[in-house]
Amino acid sequence: MAHSPIRTCVGCGLRAPQAQQVRLAKDRSGRVQLDPQHKMPGRGAWIHPGKDCLAAARKYAGLAQRSLRGAAGLAVALDQLEDREDGHWATTGKRVGS
Repeated sequence: MAHSPIRTCVGCGLRAPQAQQVRLAKDRSGRVQLDPQHKMPGRGAWIHPGKDCLAAARKYAGLAQRSLRGAAGLAVALDQLEDREDGHWATTGKRVGS
């Protein structure tokens, strides 16, 4: 059985396999982008795509900002994630979230 990396969600603070979370990455311009394939270089933060974690990440934005070292556009990236109602991501083809 292959090892699955464990990441901490910036919304709820719980640790979970990265396959159950979505990566937010800081691009070269310093803006936060969704990284559903977990391939973008640079600083990143992990979050469960569920409504509770998204709400917590908005309320305590400092946690995600600290993970991303002051990146701009966090609210926009969280909105884009929330708009993905189906919860499917290209990396696994499975529904993820809470």
